[in-house]
Amino acid sequence: MEYIGIIKRLIFGVILAFCIKSYSQDKINNKESLILGKWICVKHDYSGYNKFSLEQAEKIRVATLNIEKDKYYYSNIEFIESCIYSKFNISSYDTTRYYGYYIEFLYSKKELSKILVYTPVDNEDKPSCFNECATFLLKQDTLINICGGYTFYFLKVADKRKKLFR
Repeated sequence: MEYIGIIKRLIFGVILAFCIKSYSQDKINNKESLILGKWICVKHDYSGYNKFSLEQAEKIRVATLNIEKDKYYYSNIEFIESCIYSKFNISSYDTTRYYGYYIEFLYSKKELSKILVYTPVDNEDKPSCFNECATFLLKQDTLINICGGYTFYFLKVADKRKKLFR
């Protein structure tokens, strides 16, 4: 009888471990899926060090940012290379360091700590994009992209198909 109890506990432990791993993987996938889609700029800040000209920044501001499962790009922008990546490393904004981003003046440390940072990486978890626009921050429903020294604030474009089925 004791042997059966040990087997039951072992089976329960294996099932529990599988469920926890599955739950944590779903949580990561859900966070990644939050930024997939098309985004339009609703606000911008042109202050600070800027790699791009004001004319180029204006082109970014009116372009659509497209984020797919393994690639992101700005539509109709030739001066910013599209980025191919394997996944996003997702973390909370580090409030112990100073990055010099404009948002550090806008938000308190408490607000910043709730922002998710998305970094596109390759299969070895090394940065995979070097196009000056690889910093993505998600604050609730707003995607903030630090791009060439400018800060752009995006909202996701609603999918018309989803509206049809509501």
